[in-house]
Amino acid sequence: MQRFPSILRSIVLVALMLTAVASPMALPGPSDLSPMTAEQATSGRAQTTWSGTVLLSSTTTVAVSDELVIAACTTVQLGAGVRLVVDGRLTVQGTATCPVVFEAAGSVDHEGIQFNASSFGRGSRVDNLTMLDSVYGITMFGGDARFHNLTIEAPDRVGIDLFGATPVFEDLIINDAGQNAFQTDWRFGLGLSVGSGSAPVVKRATFSGVTTRGLNIWGGSGGVFQDISMDNITGSSWAYVAGVWVEDSVPLLQRMSIDRADTGLVVRHVDDSLRTRAVVKDLDVSNSMYRGVLIDKENRTNYTNYESADITGLTVTGTGGPGAKTPNIAEAAVEINATGAWLEDVLIDGCTNVGLRMYFTDASTTVRNMTVKDAGDAGAGAGAHASGVAVRSSYFAPTFDGLSVTGSPGSGVHASGGGSMQGHTWNLSGNTEYGLRVDMAEVIVDGVLLDGNGFAGAFIEDGRSVELSNLTASNNGQSGILPGQQAGLHYLRSNDVESNSGDVRCLHCDVRGNAGHALFIEDSVDLWIEDLLVEDVAPATVPISVDNSNLNFGQLGGRFRFMNATVWANATDGSGAALPAVDVQSADGAFEGLDLHGVHAGVVWNADVPGQRVSYLHDTTLDDAGCLDLSDQKLLRIDRLDITGCMDALTLSNSDVNVTATDLTALAINGASIDLTDGSTLHLSNSPVSPFTSVSIDATSMIEEAWPVEVWVRNLVGNGVPFASVDLSFTAVAPARTLTTNFDGHMVLEDAIARVVDTNGASAYGNLNVTCTYGGVSTSVEVLFDDATTVYCDLPLSNQAPIVNWTSPEDETTFPSNGEVLFDASTSWDMDNDPLTFKWTSTIDGDLFASCTGSGLPGERTPQEGAPFTVNSDDDPYGCTLSDGVHQISVQVCDPTHCVIRSRIIELVNLGPVLSLAFEPNLNPWSELVMPQTGTVTVNTTGTVDPEGDVVYCGLEFDGYSGPLPSLDATNPCAEELVWTFNHVLDDTPPTFQMIVIAWDELGNNATYPVPVILYNEVPEPVFTVERDSNASSSMVTLDASTVTDPEGNVLTYTWTSSVDGVLAEGDGPAFSTWTGWLSRGVHTLTLTVNDDRPEHVGSARSTSMLLTVDDSVPRAVIASPADGDVVESADLLSFSAEGSGDWDASCSTFPTNMSWWCLPGQPAGGSQYLNVVWSSDLDGRLTPEGVDWLLFDARLSAGNHTITLSVDDGLHEPVEVSVQVEVLTSAPVLDVTLPEPGHSQSSSLPLVLDARASFDADGDAFTMSVSVDDDVFLDGVDASILHQIWLPSGSHDVTFTLEDSTGAVRTGVVPVVMDPSPPTALIAAPDDLTSFAPGAEVMLVDGSVDRDGDLVDRAWRLWTGESFEVISSNANHSLWLPPGTHHLSVYVADARGSWDEDHVNITVQSSLPRFVAESLVVTPNDVVLGERTTLRISAELEDADGTTDDVQATVTLGDQSWTLNLSDDLGNGVWEGSIEVVFDDLGSPYVRVVATDGIGDTAQIDVIATTIEVVESSGDGRAVMFAAAGGALVVVLLALNAIMARRRRISDVDLIASWGVLQQDKVAPEIAHDADEVDEVEADQATDDQPVGGGFDWDAV
Repeated sequence: MQRFPSILRSIVLVALMLTAVASPMALPGPSDLSPMTAEQATSGRAQTTWSGTVLLSSTTTVAVSDELVIAACTTVQLGAGVRLVVDGRLTVQGTATCPVVFEAAGSVDHEGIQFNASSFGRGSRVDNLTMLDSVYGITMFGGDARFHNLTIEAPDRVGIDLFGATPVFEDLIINDAGQNAFQTDWRFGLGLSVGSGSAPVVKRATFSGVTTRGLNIWGGSGGVFQDISMDNITGSSWAYVAGVWVEDSVPLLQRMSIDRADTGLVVRHVDDSLRTRAVVKDLDVSNSMYRGVLIDKENRTNYTNYESADITGLTVTGTGGPGAKTPNIAEAAVEINATGAWLEDVLIDGCTNVGLRMYFTDASTTVRNMTVKDAGDAGAGAGAHASGVAVRSSYFAPTFDGLSVTGSPGSGVHASGGGSMQGHTWNLSGNTEYGLRVDMAEVIVDGVLLDGNGFAGAFIEDGRSVELSNLTASNNGQSGILPGQQAGLHYLRSNDVESNSGDVRCLHCDVRGNAGHALFIEDSVDLWIEDLLVEDVAPATVPISVDNSNLNFGQLGGRFRFMNATVWANATDGSGAALPAVDVQSADGAFEGLDLHGVHAGVVWNADVPGQRVSYLHDTTLDDAGCLDLSDQKLLRIDRLDITGCMDALTLSNSDVNVTATDLTALAINGASIDLTDGSTLHLSNSPVSPFTSVSIDATSMIEEAWPVEVWVRNLVGNGVPFASVDLSFTAVAPARTLTTNFDGHMVLEDAIARVVDTNGASAYGNLNVTCTYGGVSTSVEVLFDDATTVYCDLPLSNQAPIVNWTSPEDETTFPSNGEVLFDASTSWDMDNDPLTFKWTSTIDGDLFASCTGSGLPGERTPQEGAPFTVNSDDDPYGCTLSDGVHQISVQVCDPTHCVIRSRIIELVNLGPVLSLAFEPNLNPWSELVMPQTGTVTVNTTGTVDPEGDVVYCGLEFDGYSGPLPSLDATNPCAEELVWTFNHVLDDTPPTFQMIVIAWDELGNNATYPVPVILYNEVPEPVFTVERDSNASSSMVTLDASTVTDPEGNVLTYTWTSSVDGVLAEGDGPAFSTWTGWLSRGVHTLTLTVNDDRPEHVGSARSTSMLLTVDDSVPRAVIASPADGDVVESADLLSFSAEGSGDWDASCSTFPTNMSWWCLPGQPAGGSQYLNVVWSSDLDGRLTPEGVDWLLFDARLSAGNHTITLSVDDGLHEPVEVSVQVEVLTSAPVLDVTLPEPGHSQSSSLPLVLDARASFDADGDAFTMSVSVDDDVFLDGVDASILHQIWLPSGSHDVTFTLEDSTGAVRTGVVPVVMDPSPPTALIAAPDDLTSFAPGAEVMLVDGSVDRDGDLVDRAWRLWTGESFEVISSNANHSLWLPPGTHHLSVYVADARGSWDEDHVNITVQSSLPRFVAESLVVTPNDVVLGERTTLRISAELEDADGTTDDVQATVTLGDQSWTLNLSDDLGNGVWEGSIEVVFDDLGSPYVRVVATDGIGDTAQIDVIATTIEVVESSGDGRAVMFAAAGGALVVVLLALNAIMARRRRISDVDLIASWGVLQQDKVAPEIAHDADEVDEVEADQATDDQPVGGGFDWDAV
């Protein structure tokens, strides 16, 4: 229904009620609300207070020495472009219920509040400020104001704009920045902009509906940002839109949430002269449109600046999802295009593009504990963007430790295009495509789980330096179509060229339960698979498949390598035929340690390569399997093959295969055969084959049976004959060979063919003839060669000369004069075991043993018996000597019958000294001495020696040097240090010259070492000392470099720097040679840099550094108030002050101004120490809220003796505490009346609202409130914690409030008020407007009118007809009955002063329908005799609540006979009766129909009730049956007519309802159907309801 007028009426009534309650609250106290000019507002010095409404038509400045106080509830209206500029102090005293409001004075926005640098330290504080209609809300060029509960609505450009400022914001709200502005540049729609070295503290901030950036940090800024919430940061097309933007800055961001931003967080480095390091803790980014987090660098190829973002606790959800502004256009949930990022504890969930994307990162990037779920672009052709993690062009691998990626529509991790990665513990499972995809990238990971991925667990394509260790690949490939997609691991072109680096490896890898091959390797060489376990291979699948058929000719020679691979598999096809466990096609390779178990066809290896490299199959076990099927092998070597479980043939086709150290007899045991075709050669070396083995060889193939030959050549005493010649000749197959025995007389020919097997069968074994020759003596031995053969060849040699083995001294060696020389031929020996004697002689000294003075050690060999000895040695026990000179040394070794002599030349000569020098300063790489022109060179000669031990003399000489020269000292031995100082203070630096270090011995043998020298004007060497009282940061530090001077007397420049605090001081002259001040806590590298004023020394300053640890100072705790021993009442509001407390590691700017605190006057590096300040009472517990650190506050204490404790905790030391004692006495309740205010005035027609809810009892006693007015008690003992209201007559009244607690303590207060006279208020209490009454219902009129002055004199109830009315009663209550229809009623009231009021209502009395009571129709008699005149009496009971039915008519019909009569309700009881005489001419069932009509014409309402009677004759005949049938048919027809007419009546009623109105059109109109179809729907709905018998209109069915 359309109810606008009634709704409007209801709204008006509610508004009046709210006005009645709120008006007393809203009315301000006495104040001048007229516009105030700016001059008036700031006039005078010192303190100015604004209240009420203040108009600023031009920019107004608070002078540096002034304070502006803006009281609560003040509205400041600013003209177009006007600002309030603060050079001094601003205090805004808004409250939560009554904030201060800044708004535009007209339609053009103002420019808010501007703080200048001069406001710093002046204690500006802004509480509960709402900023409306501004271009800029708050602008700060310096300053440190504190803001609490600041709200900025819809600023055009910047909500808060900081330049070099350090403010504090708590509970900040910035909404809709830039939403209402026409943007002309990018600086529109910024919430909080922090720039130019600003460092604010922001706690609890909300940014909503900002168009460009919620938080914009730039220009070397910092600060702490905690508990930040953002949403809907979007809309600008002029700049990159982000919730948080950090550029070249170092902020700390904690506990942040960013929802529905274009990009959540952006960290970007631009300026290499600044540092970028965003520290982010606990960040939640949701529903971003493009990116959740972006870490970026302007010059991405510059790896020299390692800026970083340190993010811990990051959650990114819904990027590009349905919650984003525009879904499905996301770039990445997290994107890193810079160096030095650290991400830890990261969750990425539900991104429509890649979860983490990296580009141009390096090894300084680390990701730890990252989970990526359901991230990636599911669109076709998304490539790497379909993956959970995508890395590209990171040529220095970032580290991923603890990475989990699941549910990606592409691969879990996709590294491509140089996207290097490293790390450990990866879980890449449940992804639609590959778990890990590597494409032209380098990846090294330890600990990889690849489970349940749609494609292969890992796909390594064109990889290089890919190393996966401790890997498990299981249950992958279920969605794959191609073999590689179904595999556990798929390698493609990894590598395609074999080299000594860049191998692709899988180390300690378990592969099981995948949909296809365990390993599918294509076109890959230099691939190393180590410690592989394959289990649970899919049916009809080859476990390991290698196919290099697509490599070109030059690449085919590369090899793959399997080391220690174990396969458990039953590999059969659909028919049950065995498939190979390993299938190699077109590849060289090496298997070292291959164990195959299960039912399969063993190894199928078709090399099909030119044979560039040897392939290997070492240490292979074939258990319960097929055997080997080898084809196109040219260089295959098989060693130690275990074929005990080999059940099928060993097959070779076009292959040359060498088998070594393998027992092939098991083939016969297992019934397996050897099959060779197509020119194959099976070379069996030391590998026996059972004669029962079935062998099949075609005409082009053969088997070569080869065995090792071992020969020992001995003399007659059984000693090996060294270097003997051994001739081997074979009568069968092997060619003759000539070899030589080693020093032991031993020789081995590893492989000699004993026979061949071809189509003609096995050739006969031949003999082996061995001929040994030494010294012209030969011996031959001939043996059958049919197995591994060892031959002993004994030569009948006569006694042979000794064999000399001389090891020292080497030929043509020079030794120092009288130097030690070792003589050693002790390993010489005699084949005949004859004893040997040794003689050493010199062409100068003769027999060397003649010079020996010692006898050696008892029981040991002597030099004559071959023992080594050393000449010219004091430590040798034989004491032999050798003269200087050139000697031909001969050693003669003899047995009893033979002597052998060997000779060598050596020299012993007096050598010059050997120089061993060290220079200070050090020589440069070109061995030049570059040093100051007034410097001192020191040459350390400690290692200089004379080989003969002669006295060594040394000194310095110069060549080409014009200055003073040193003299050489030939009387004293060489000093350990040669020192020379150049003295070119006044003269120019000489050109390059040489300094020569010379050393000589007593004989004049000398050695020199020339050094080019380059002298330069010297920069002084800096040195300084540190003085302080303690290590604490509160201790004054003095850095002293006053001893530093310039050698040439130039003016010095001093620069003092700290790695923590930056530049401490810088300047010229002695005044800067010392620095005194405080250092911030931390480990400082203190550096003094000194330079002189010489032009050539620009950029050549010298520095010295010192590590200095400055400890965090212990905080101080001081209770300034309350004083120890104070006695107060519990109702007293006490001032708690910690003045004098503090922490030296916090800046004084962070403390309240104009007070004394223990703090650092400057700014500590890294920001001020944050103190946890807690006030507590031993009775009341904590006095300050959790999470606040109040140094100053007001509070009450409960009654009792309190120990008040102040605890100051800096988080590094034990909390510092101090206590005072305070006695608190009990008190009466505290009365705090908010409403009414004293002097309050209002109309008496409104209730007086009483608000004492702020009252309390400090002792916690229950209390009640009583209110009396002019000695009349209105409220007695009521609850003061709720609002009350009373009605007062006009006049002045004293309202007395009395509080009484449970102890009887009473507190009273009086508030005078004035009630203005008021007119009466007309109010119809009943009926309500638009009330609908049932038909015939009594309408009760109830007057609720009031006159608060009690002078009501007239009342009239009026019934309106059009523009006129009829007075129906003057009583307060009156009842009446009204006919159906709409009625307009009003009550009119007037007071004695002639004031009047009238209230109106419109009501509706419903129309009732005539409705016959079911089965109430009675016709007597029921049987009428044919042809007899009979009086019929008809009665029916009719219900019509509104009593408007006056026409009830009965009709009796039989055939063409019809009688009609009117019925009447003579008794008024609803029973309508009448009679009529009838004579029926025919037998049958006369139809009696009674119709009740309410109304006239088509709009009349009717109801029908009918029955039949019987016409009978005294004697029955057959016509009765016929009549009965006809009568029944007639009844059916009549009932159908009745239904049609009832439908028409309902439509009539609907039309009637639609035509109703109340006083005016559209006031009341039922929602009805307006066309025939809708009417049919109404009727269809009605048809499902139970209709009353007798018809009638059912209102509820409409």
